[in-house]
Amino acid sequence: MNSMILEKKTRTSLTITCIASLIFFAIAISNNHASAGNSEYGKDHINWKKFQNSNEYKGASNKEQKCLNKAHNLGNNLAGYEVRDCLH
Repeated sequence: MNSMILEKKTRTSLTITCIASLIFFAIAISNNHASAGNSEYGKDHINWKKFQNSNEYKGASNKEQKCLNKAHNLGNNLAGYEVRDCLH
């Protein structure tokens, strides 16, 4: 009888762990481009030199990089919404 209770608790624990892992994975995927080098999307001014060395910039397509360069050059500044708009 005790082994049945232990087995049920183990299955429940594994189920909870699997569900938690799936939720974490889903959140991580949905935030794939939402970081812009340390959650910079909410900022009005992103350090351009640091951003150019970020994984987001380096991993961007040529079209996305051109968009980012243009956004930076237009106002001599790069804002988070511009990053979000360029990285699609």
